[in-house]
Order: sequence, then C-alpha cells, then structure tokens
Amino acid sequence: MDLNTHRKWQGGWHSVEGEDYYFCAGGDLYSAARAHLPGFWTGAEGLAHPIKDSQGKRYIFKSFTIQCEERAQRMQWLCRQRLCECGDLWLLRGAPYRHLPDPWHAQICPFVEGKTWDSWKADDVRLTSDQRLTLSFSLAEAITLLEAGLAMCHSDLSPGNFIIDLSSTDGLPRVSLIDFDAFYHPKVPVLPVGRGQTLGTPGYQAPEFAGANKIIQTDRFALAVLIHEILALGEDPDLGEPDHRFFEQEDLNRRRARPTPRFRQYWGDDVYRLVVRALTAPGTDDRPAPREWTEAFLALGAPDAKPGLLMTAERNGSRLRFELKSAEVDLARALRDPDVCLQLERDDGAYRVRHNGSRRALGKPAILKDPKTGKHIPLRDIAQVVIPGAMIVVAGWELSFHAKQD
Repeated sequence: MDLNTHRKWQGGWHSVEGEDYYFCAGGDLYSAARAHLPGFWTGAEGLAHPIKDSQGKRYIFKSFTIQCEERAQRMQWLCRQRLCECGDLWLLRGAPYRHLPDPWHAQICPFVEGKTWDSWKADDVRLTSDQRLTLSFSLAEAITLLEAGLAMCHSDLSPGNFIIDLSSTDGLPRVSLIDFDAFYHPKVPVLPVGRGQTLGTPGYQAPEFAGANKIIQTDRFALAVLIHEILALGEDPDLGEPDHRFFEQEDLNRRRARPTPRFRQYWGDDVYRLVVRALTAPGTDDRPAPREWTEAFLALGAPDAKPGLLMTAERNGSRLRFELKSAEVDLARALRDPDVCLQLERDDGAYRVRHNGSRRALGKPAILKDPKTGKHIPLRDIAQVVIPGAMIVVAGWELSFHAKQD
C-alpha cells in the first residue's frame, strides 16, 4: 500500500481482507490547529496509520515502502508469535499480530495508549524516582521476555520505539515496546541492507555493530544507554546539552562514554557499575543480562517488585507456564482458546478471577477449586480470589496457581 493510497483513504471506511476499518485523518487525531496534518506517520521503512474497526477498537496499520521476499517471511514469522498476547501483556503489547500479504504488504498491531520516550523528553517531563525505576525495570523485563523466552532481539531499542502510559491510578508508568521491524532471530532470514533495512538509531548502537551490514543484536547495549538516560534525565545538573542524547555515537564507538557526573551519587554503586560494564564491554555476551538490571532495581525498591503468582496451564499433554504480573489478563488470549472466557484482575496485590460476561454465551463452564476449603466454586460474573494452590478447570484445561519463589 503506497503513500498515495494512505492519503486517499484518510477519513473513510475501507475493506481490508474482508474486514471494514476506518482510516483516521488528521482531524481525528489532532486539535483544530493541527487537523490539516496527515492522519498517518512516516518512518524509515514504512507508514503507520491509526485505524479502528466497526466496534471502535483501535489498531495501527503499518505498510512497508520497500518490499522483498525476506521482509514478507520475517513479518509472517513475527505475527505468528503474537507477542502482544504474551503473559506480561502490556510490555510487548505493541507487537504485530496479523500479516497482510500482497497487495497490502502490511501488518496490523494493537493501538497502544501513551506517547514515546522521545515525546516525553521533548515535553521536558518531570519524573519521580519511583517512576524512573519503574520505567527502567519495565524495559529490562521486556528484553528479558524477548531474550529468555524467544532468543529474540528487538534490535532497535531507542526513545522512539517504546510507548509510556502514565494514566494508571497508581501514577506509575506502563511501557510497551513498538516497531519490531529490525528484529533478530537465528531462524528468521536477515533483511538485506539496501532493501529498507535500518541498523538502529544513532546514540544507541553498540560499537561493534555501528557499521555492520546486517541485522544488529544490540539490545543489551541500547538497554543500558536508555536506562542511564531515564535515570539521569533532569536529575543531574552537569548533563550539558548533547542534542537530546547523553552520548554521541562516536564516543560510544570508541568506548569513551561514561555515566553523568552525579549518577553514582543518585543511584548507587551497583547500577553505576552495570552502566560502565555495558558501555566498555567488547561484545554482547560481556554486557549485563537484562535480569541483572531487574535485580539491581529490586534492591533499590522498584515499585514493580510485587508478590508474584505463577500459572501452569495443561491440556492434552501440552503444558504452558506463565508469570502473572499484569493488572489484567485475558485468559482466552493468553491460551489462544476462545472457550476460556475468564479474566484475571489484580487488586491490592491479589488476583481475582471472573467469567468474562461479554462472551459468556460462547465460553465453557469453569470451576474454581479453593485450596483452603476444598470447595468447587462455579465461576460467574462475581470475581473470586485466586491464591497459590488454587486450580481452575475449564474447556479441558487445568489451570494451577503457585507462589513465585524468589
């Protein structure tokens, strides 16, 4: 889908693979003073157009300006992973889930509320220490999900590629990675340079890959640069004005970059040493793993350090394991089974489960076994507390819950 089509389709309903979507115009997104602007955004590799379906649910339709066989294969693989439905639903919620073949050569992603870290910086945002810790902790958790769960790299971590939502009632930010176009996975073809391939964002690239003509694997390096930036921005009076970045790529390439002068005083020896190690290491394997960052932030009292709950889902010999952290978990989406019409919701650190009333007629009956009383409780619209040792039987699944071991 080319630029001219995006322009023509603004402000109207159009059919995409048999489904009708409304393609937003500038007036749908901006105030009257900016309504003349396009309703879509342009990037190095494609065009991102906000759309909505007949129920009003919003998505991002992303079409690619340069087409090749490798990109199509990569998009198909990525959409099959359905990262937006991972156990920690909000961290990877911006990942695509549907591939549209020719003539579209596009993908559809969930719409994520909030704005990019680039935008927050431009607005001269003021963040509390808890908010900074939560942002940094969340980024490290997202990279853990990719690295440990899929052996995958985002490969373009940068201020424009993660969304921050500060609308939660607790005042703590929620993070969602977006723009997975440059991702790396060993079993997926590399996108040839010259066919729309970008090699990351200057100021966040690992030295050994700055001039590489291949998909880069720089998540551990970019993660450290972003964490340093998030923790130091606005806190350190000696930062200077490095054109919206703390580090120039040339200094990173020569491994001359160091934390800002008062960084150690604010955040302590452990986090300081992790930053230095990441900036000076000769390669990816020598840099801190994302789990090292989360452990350091937990030691500082990161607000996300809440009691964990694990869920094991078993059916017909298959077994899935989840660590529950999100405030809301749609089990139908997590298990990819529309018969499991159950919703988990966290309130004051405890999880409760209820039948999803909007789809109740389509789902299967569900029974909760309370480990304290031994009672079998039919699940309806009224939420029931889920504690370690509880079990839910629904649609052939056995869902058992366990305490997370620190």
